[in-house]
Amino acid sequence: MAVAALALSQAAPPPQADRCTERLHWRSAAGSTRPSDIDVLVELRDIGGQADVEAPFTVSPDGRKIALTLRRADAGRNDFCQGIVILDIRSGEVSAPILIGGGVALNRYDLPKIPDFSGGVLAAVIPRWSPDGTWLAYTERRDGIVQIMRVAVAGGEPLQVTHSPVDVRDFSWSKDGKEIEYATRPDDPSAAQAVIEEGKDGYRFDGRWMPEWRFSPFPRPTATRRFAVALSSGAIRAADAATAGSVGPGSAINASGFEARIAFRTTGLINGPKFITASRKGGERLECRDAACAKARQLWWRDERRLLFSSETGPADSLTEIVSWDLTTNKRRRLLLTSDRVDGCRPSAEGLVCAVESSTVPRRLMAIDYDTGAERELLDPNPEWRAIALGEVRRLHWKNDIGLESFGDLVLPPGVTKAAGLPLVVVGYQSRGFLRGGTGDLFPIFPLAARGFAVLVYTRPAFFGYLKPVETQAEADRRGFEGWADKKSGASSILAAIAMLEKEGVVDPNRIGLTGFSDGVDKATYLLIHHNVFRAVAMAGCCSDPLMVNASIGPYLAKVATAAGFPAYKDRNSERVREYSLAANAAHVDTPILIQSADREYMHSLEVEAAFRQEGKPLSLYVFPDEYHIFWQPAHRRAAYARNIDWFEYHLLADGKGPLPRSLAPLVQP
Repeated sequence: MAVAALALSQAAPPPQADRCTERLHWRSAAGSTRPSDIDVLVELRDIGGQADVEAPFTVSPDGRKIALTLRRADAGRNDFCQGIVILDIRSGEVSAPILIGGGVALNRYDLPKIPDFSGGVLAAVIPRWSPDGTWLAYTERRDGIVQIMRVAVAGGEPLQVTHSPVDVRDFSWSKDGKEIEYATRPDDPSAAQAVIEEGKDGYRFDGRWMPEWRFSPFPRPTATRRFAVALSSGAIRAADAATAGSVGPGSAINASGFEARIAFRTTGLINGPKFITASRKGGERLECRDAACAKARQLWWRDERRLLFSSETGPADSLTEIVSWDLTTNKRRRLLLTSDRVDGCRPSAEGLVCAVESSTVPRRLMAIDYDTGAERELLDPNPEWRAIALGEVRRLHWKNDIGLESFGDLVLPPGVTKAAGLPLVVVGYQSRGFLRGGTGDLFPIFPLAARGFAVLVYTRPAFFGYLKPVETQAEADRRGFEGWADKKSGASSILAAIAMLEKEGVVDPNRIGLTGFSDGVDKATYLLIHHNVFRAVAMAGCCSDPLMVNASIGPYLAKVATAAGFPAYKDRNSERVREYSLAANAAHVDTPILIQSADREYMHSLEVEAAFRQEGKPLSLYVFPDEYHIFWQPAHRRAAYARNIDWFEYHLLADGKGPLPRSLAPLVQP
């Protein structure tokens, strides 16, 4: 698994050790309960991140200890505390944190022509055990550059392993533990310098540009190269590129070299039913093509003859099951069936250890017994959360107008035993795991409920473009955008859930608010245009109007968007644009709209802001500096939380009357 990360130039200096040690330490919940508020939510201790592609912890070679990084935000200082702790699985004893300085980093990836793109997801620092279990290696920013550190498990000061001039993007121990192999892009500085030199003659505006991100073209992508550093001498050599691969969640190799893999049944497709192939002793390969394997997601070897895998099941795939497959007898049995979010597991001597979230409990580590499936809590880094007063949370299921299933959770205010006529805030677009702030984490669900709102957290239905087999993502996108089928499907699902609650008398149909982030913005804007249901709307960024699609995202991404089905700029006045563009419909949309956007995305909103401003319609746009699609800075997340609550209190509880809250300061007129 790569740990490619973007070192943030404005990250705070290393926090004081005593302050971070205290902040990462947790205490058992005690005393009376108290309401949920935004500070409690912002400053939860986190294991991993929002988009982990591997388990956010590692298990020692003997299977008896776990190493993981805890991260806790400090909104007041706008920084983070991070520290590695070691957990004894059997005794539950947890070490004092090994503090990580230098600030956080972001996950990054390459787009064609645009290298090192980031969506703002924080990179999880995953400590890795030496083969003999006596050392841990991890990454830390040193003088602004991501380097490799190592520390003795028995204790002692961390040692810096690499002194790379550019960020370390990936690393692994050698089999004998004498070297650490790592990946970098040593040509990045020269590529950046080439852009500076090009600027002396003026830049050609071409596919390297993304105007909303920067006022110059992106540097050319450079090659990743691998090196190995000897721990005894510090000597560096070029490493064999063949050792660079890693095993992802869809495949696993055990100690004897036996492999298991998840694949689609039809070669060449990117969707549809799956199957699992696995090798057993003697070289024979077995296949699993039953219902559980058709929706398999991750797999792990318990030993040479037993394979474990997770699968989605139940209505709208709202449940997760863990299955044990005995390759000797070729029999499978279910170990666990749960509505919890079960992510990133690793086998240990004491069971399958997984990061688990429920709707009302943040992420924690659980051990699942290999034989009985019984769960045992190993680590809860937020026991104080159990003292927070929460209202009832109800799991809901429904279908949209074309029969696609979906599910969600209804969160009621604390103390409400019989809900009737409540103001409702709708948050999307996934309701798996802890109900924090919705996808993107900007709409604080439990604090909204504490203010008297019912909150519906919905999971979007299956993407329309995947309802039939497809070979490429571009093909799926074209199907989803044809006739705006996916917009209509998602909007119908949201309306169906609201209608269900209205029929039960739970909510007041005249006091409904809607939120949107990413795909949720796509559905919110379509609903605003075609349905007069919502009293107020709050979005994280907006919109996909013609100027944004064809200009502000740059020529390359504009080509991708129009190939997928968005209208070209020459068609900006067409009926097809009027069907989806909020800017084109400003004259007849009267719902008050709040947009809180990253500075790297606010150009998305300028067309709709101008259209609403010139029509005299209520739209407020706020822009946060040095932000991404997902906000990474704690102070900004807290401010967005607070403003979203104030927005719905003002429009749904105060009927849009009276003095504006401070967070909704009056517009300075142009």
